[in-house]
Amino acid sequence: MTNAQAARALARLRAARGFVFDLDGTLVLGDKRHGGFRPLPGALEFTQMLAERRLPFVVLTNGTVFPPAQIAVKLRALGFPIEDSKMVTPASVAADYFVGRRIRRILVLGGAGILEPLAAAGLEPVLPRDRRGDVEAVFIGWFRDFRIDDLEAACDAVWAGARVFSASMAPFYATADGRALGTSRAIAAMITSLTGRRATVLGKPALHALKVAAARI
Repeated sequence: MTNAQAARALARLRAARGFVFDLDGTLVLGDKRHGGFRPLPGALEFTQMLAERRLPFVVLTNGTVFPPAQIAVKLRALGFPIEDSKMVTPASVAADYFVGRRIRRILVLGGAGILEPLAAAGLEPVLPRDRRGDVEAVFIGWFRDFRIDDLEAACDAVWAGARVFSASMAPFYATADGRALGTSRAIAAMITSLTGRRATVLGKPALHALKVAAARI
């Protein structure tokens, strides 16, 4: 980078009124088993500087293992000055999206990281094993315990008219142990291949995800 380019980049940073950060590989690295986070060099210092200057920031991750507030607790324990409301996951985005479109009953391929935010928004998330009656949407997130029975339940829902949504279509994400498989893309690939329907992404880089993050700022 030349001196002129560096000057322009610095000027843009100084003019920014808020920031949106990715999590894995940007602020922290976790392990493949989601046992904990390790801050990356400079991440703590930069976010702490923003807090001191009262410049707002949001963390937008594609991870759905934990509810947003639980991730915020983990980050605060490391020293990141982040409020619960400033932690955004695809489940946060999905809750906003579904409420805005009056999609109420959602079949969830995932765990508490999805179920809790959807339920908190007044929606009705159901797991494949608990499904009774029709659902309006299928939402796919982190789901290492995925089984053929889950695939069958999701496909049946889609064939009955439910729309397909995925937290992410990224094939991998960064961890301290190297790249880890993105389960939502793998599961979405199976469902869309069998049903012929497309999956709508609600995590990064979806526009709706960026709108939700911007609204939190």
